[in-house]
Amino acid sequence: MATYNGERFVAEQIESIQGQSYKNWRLLVSDDCSTDGTLDVVREYAVEDDRISIVSEGVKHGGAKENFFALMGHSDAPYCMFCDQDDVWNSEKIERELQAILENEATSGVDFPLMVHSDLELIDGEGVSMDRRMSQTIGADPKTATTSQLLVTGVATGCTIAINHACLSKALECKRRDDVLMHDWWVALVAAVFGKRIYIGSPLVAYRQHGDNVVGAAIAPFRDIARDYVATGRRAGFDGVIEHVVAGEIDRIKQANLFLVTYEVDLNYSQKKEICAIATIPDEGLLRRFTVVNEYHLWRRGLKRKVRQCFALMFIGGNATHDVLRRHN
Repeated sequence: MATYNGERFVAEQIESIQGQSYKNWRLLVSDDCSTDGTLDVVREYAVEDDRISIVSEGVKHGGAKENFFALMGHSDAPYCMFCDQDDVWNSEKIERELQAILENEATSGVDFPLMVHSDLELIDGEGVSMDRRMSQTIGADPKTATTSQLLVTGVATGCTIAINHACLSKALECKRRDDVLMHDWWVALVAAVFGKRIYIGSPLVAYRQHGDNVVGAAIAPFRDIARDYVATGRRAGFDGVIEHVVAGEIDRIKQANLFLVTYEVDLNYSQKKEICAIATIPDEGLLRRFTVVNEYHLWRRGLKRKVRQCFALMFIGGNATHDVLRRHN
């Protein structure tokens, strides 16, 4: 995998935004204490283009999720998009996604939370296509994913997302964000539950894969996964392997529980029942855990994901689960 080149990547990203067919945009930049020269690159572009503004620098928000939540608080525009520093946008990205939102607002109104997202083309560190799309690598079909599936599987990648202000405001009602897995996942849930999630099947972003991705798209070969589990077993024993498998499932369930707590007064009975069924999986017996997964169609795509999910469901109610919960609380 190619070495990360922040200065070059951020320049290519900014230029792809400047090259958009839709020109009436602002680029708000938050620098989360970067240690390379990317902020200097942004400053150079900002001098030449008054649509680019640095709204925060030298502030350690805590990571990509926290940084994007902070940026959402800076936006007063009617529409907002998330932008990573190392990707490349299709020249019609803003125009197409904004048009999709406007068409839906024409019937639903501006107070109805809306989110648009698209597929991505995977590229390597040199910008060469990897002949693969993001939709092929995730655990659910982004076109047909239900709200239940969204509770346990992320399908919307942040750099493809466009939201209206109603969706942004609703997402910012979450004040306790430790249990939010990622900002894009949370926004997708808000749109799906309280408004509408719109998916564009063509890739509008070239998603760069390199060694410093916060969230990548590569699916590790089975031999690499097996090697990882063997190494964990040697280091921490069988309980360590189980905890490793269960931890990811617990994180999803904790996010579902947080969503329930945050928006409880806004949810109808059917929505509460659905989210509660998923949020309380660790408290149920083994048969009931599998019943919930079947009832709400929560099985993830791909044999490797299903096997891992089965192991997690088998042990999620045992001591390993409680250890993970104590460690995360």
